[in-house]
Amino acid sequence: MLIEALEDRFARKLAGHCQVSDNAFRVVRKDQTGFDVWIREEGRKHFVVGFGDWQEKYSDPTAALACFAQGLSNQCRLIVHTRFGKDFRLEVEQWRQGRWIRTGERGPKRFAPWPLGRRRVLQNDWLHEESAAG
Repeated sequence: MLIEALEDRFARKLAGHCQVSDNAFRVVRKDQTGFDVWIREEGRKHFVVGFGDWQEKYSDPTAALACFAQGLSNQCRLIVHTRFGKDFRLEVEQWRQGRWIRTGERGPKRFAPWPLGRRRVLQNDWLHEESAAG
C-alpha cells in the first residue's frame, strides 16, 4: 500500500531513477554528489528507510514517509568518511533552524592512530525546500 502510493507520487517526476518491487521503493541518485534513498515495508506496520548504507526503522508510516521525503530534499545530507579507499562512517545531517544538525550515524567515531582520511558531503535535490547552506 505504501509502495504503491510512493510509486503514484514519484514515478513520473523521477522517471528513470525509481526502482520498485513488491515491498520496496528506491530512488537512485542522479550523480556522484547524491545518494540513493529507499524505503522498505516489513509487514503491515514496520518500515525501514535508508540513505545509502544508513538505515532507520519506523513503526509509524507517516514518520517513515517524512524521513524518506527528507532524504530526497536539499534539507538532508550524508557526510561520508573514507579511509584507505573504504567508507567507514556515515553521518546524516538535517537543515534545521538555519544550521546543519546531526540526526543519525553509522560506524565508529574514531580510529587512532590512523590518519584522518577523506570526508565527502552527499546531498540530493529532488525536492527543494527553504534554502539550505552547503
